Amino acid sequence: VQTVEGGTAVFVVVEGKTNTFAKRPVTVGRAIGGMTPVLAGLNEGESFVASGSFIFKAELGKGSAEHED
Repeated sequence: VQTVEGGTAVFVVVEGKTNTFAKRPVTVGRAIGGMTPVLAGLNEGESFVASGSFIFKAELGKGSAEHED
């Protein structure tokens, strides 16, 4: 779970597109023992990036930085 643009999000696999991921806003509960429960925004069994998602967050940041004046 990442904080992106002021909200919590995960990166999910885009169906039918190889190596393509999309940011998905989620609602999370209180972290317990290093685990953060996702309460809404992700369907049971849906694939998401569980490790290394900071790379996707950094790529999003680079995209918005290129458009700033």
